[in-house]
Amino acid sequence: IPEMQRWKNDDIVYNFTDNREETAFTFQDTDPRFYSKLTMSYTGLLELSTWNPTTPGWDIIWFSSTTQCDVYEKCGPYSYCDTNTSPKCNCIKGFDPRNHQDWDFGFGWGGCARRTPLICEGDEFLPLKRMKLPDTAEVIVDRIISLEQCKDRCIKNCNCTAFANADIRKGGSGCVIWTGVLKDMRNYVDNGQDLYVRLAAADLVDEKNTNKKIRNVIVGVSVILLLSFIIFCFWKRKQKRAKAKATPIVYQERNQDLLMNGVVITSGRHLSDLSEENITEDLELPLMEFKAVVMATNNFSDCNILGHGGFGSVYKGRLANGQDIAVKRLSEMSHQGTNEFKNEVKLIARLQHINLVRILGVASMLR
Repeated sequence: IPEMQRWKNDDIVYNFTDNREETAFTFQDTDPRFYSKLTMSYTGLLELSTWNPTTPGWDIIWFSSTTQCDVYEKCGPYSYCDTNTSPKCNCIKGFDPRNHQDWDFGFGWGGCARRTPLICEGDEFLPLKRMKLPDTAEVIVDRIISLEQCKDRCIKNCNCTAFANADIRKGGSGCVIWTGVLKDMRNYVDNGQDLYVRLAAADLVDEKNTNKKIRNVIVGVSVILLLSFIIFCFWKRKQKRAKAKATPIVYQERNQDLLMNGVVITSGRHLSDLSEENITEDLELPLMEFKAVVMATNNFSDCNILGHGGFGSVYKGRLANGQDIAVKRLSEMSHQGTNEFKNEVKLIARLQHINLVRILGVASMLR
């Protein structure tokens, strides 16, 4: 009885005897100071009591549950009772209610009828989990064979309606074969036993198709997700390439802005065109009028010096449009040459960061 597994007395031990001479379930209270008894009340409930010498009297420490599913054959043939469903009576898959009107009102004692007759050969089995096994008035029992051998015997016996393990301990053993109507079944939330009910193959087609559809949906969703991920990766890669190619365009836009302010000579000219030392060689930077820089810094006034670096001084200035700028001027006295200065300009021009100064352009004074 699954409910007995919830007994809260550690002193009680259980024993199940099953042999050719007897089948019995016994329990014993190992504490010699106490006595216990298991009785059935006038209402049909089992009660476990222990003797309390201090009272004296019997204290009930456990009694069987009192749900509707405890009533014998509550739901009729080929149906089972489940306290977690509404209505509580449920037809086994492949069976329909004998009286739909009574069934809809919650009266399940009429039970269910088989939807498709068995044909013996070609029948299949529906597994039911956590079940109270049907009434055993019409069964064949073999305590030695395995569950697979039990299934083979059931298939060969056209009168077999269901089978299950005779003993579920240690992984299960033995065989119980039902040859009559399946009745007095219920489903437990936990515990219980597996029962395999014989059905016509046609009644299991829907379940197989449903499982196949579920598998197809899972595979389809997985393929879509995989393709979406691949497309996303290609899109990100394309975005990076487009961003890299767009860098010269950004410089060209800066060139156009400076052209509007009248400080750019031409968007196609670079220092490499005007300087014998190829200072800007391959930079995509607009070339500014040197006199515009001179005017912006007040002829490189000492009052506008912001600081000094390895290449020379840095001046603050303001263009004709009011934009504030900083100008780094390569000093003739610098120990570093034009190549080093060019490398620094290249690096700053190619890097973009919120804390990094943006280069607007370069200017050269030809000699």
